[in-house]
Parts: sequence; C-alpha cells; structure tokens
Amino acid sequence: TTKFKVKKFIGTNGIVIPSEKKEHFSNDGLKFVYIGRLDSYHKGLDLLIEAVSKEKQFLKDHGCTFNIYGPDYEGRYQKVHDLIHEYNTEDIIALNHEVGGEEKKRILLNCDIFLQTSRFEGMPMGILEALSYGIPCIITEGTTLGSFINKYNSGWVAETTADSIAKMLVKSINEKDSLKSKSQNAVVTVEENFSWDNIAEKAINDYESLLKG
Repeated sequence: TTKFKVKKFIGTNGIVIPSEKKEHFSNDGLKFVYIGRLDSYHKGLDLLIEAVSKEKQFLKDHGCTFNIYGPDYEGRYQKVHDLIHEYNTEDIIALNHEVGGEEKKRILLNCDIFLQTSRFEGMPMGILEALSYGIPCIITEGTTLGSFINKYNSGWVAETTADSIAKMLVKSINEKDSLKSKSQNAVVTVEENFSWDNIAEKAINDYESLLKG
C-alpha cells in the first residue's frame, strides 16, 4: 500500500555489465534492430514502421536494414506483419520471431543501432541491455530514458511521433561517424547509473537516509 506524506524512495532495476562490447560498425548501410514484445501500440512499433515508410527511399539509398524480433502472443505478430505490409516496407523491414541467449547477444553485437519507440515505459530493460553492449540507441521520450541518452550522448532521442522518429533515423545516418564515441558513452551510461553495484550502493544510502529521518 502506498502511503502519502511519508519519506520514501523507489529502487530501480539494474543490469549486469557484459564483458563483450560492440567493436566494429557497418561500413555501408546501418543495421537497426528492435528486440522486445510485439505490442504495436505500447512499444510504438506502428510509429516506427510509419517513420521508416516516410524516409524509405533515403534509408534504402543508404543501404539500411531493419529487423524486429519478438514473441507471437495473442496475434501480435500478425498485427505487426500487417503494419509492415500496410506501409509497404517489406523490402526494408524484416519481422522475426523471438530470440534469446547467445542468439540474442549475437544479434545485438551485430547491429549498429538499437531501436525502441515506446509510447510509455517503466524501466525498459531492452535499452539497458543494448547500451551495456555499447550499442547506440534511438529511443522516444516515452521510454523514460531520454534524459540519460541526452546527458551521455549515447544515442538519439525522438519525440513520440512518427515524424520525429523519421528525423532521428536520418540524423543517425548523417552522424554515423559518431557511432564509435556514442558506443563508448553507452557503456558509461549503464555503468554509472544502472550497474548492480551502483544500484545497491544507492539503495543502501537511501535506506540509511530513511532510518536517520
């Protein structure tokens, strides 16, 4: 039960920092990846697909590819498939079933930019995982992690609209020379804010503050 007018704090999720990191980025077209639930509204996949359609020719001219991975649940796979068809993006967006373990790690390390265009989120672990591998991210304000991405310059933050996402896709291509530095910043973003060591230390300090209060 939540009590009001009493001192409290919220503990956040943390992540184990992997030893492997992104080392090389594509010389030609960029590889964009989303891994997560295929909830087209919550995860903003409809916005992402529309955004790709808006800049489709530019993205194709620059050799870009998009891969979406997620589990088939309550017809959501078909819904995303239909959106890809509706926006005529089958030649640039590939829809795939869920991945995990070593296969998921391989896909992350092989991509250039991780995408998450959610309308709303609590603590999106997919973004934290991508950052921990040194993968720059394009995210929306709805993910709640935009302030960290902006502060550490570890990716691009769009408004939660198809037009803004489209602009960030183009911007990331025009700024591809910054991918290496953003990759290094991505790791620092997670190390300083979401590693379990830092999360634990902050929680202890918060408990001590409550007890003193």
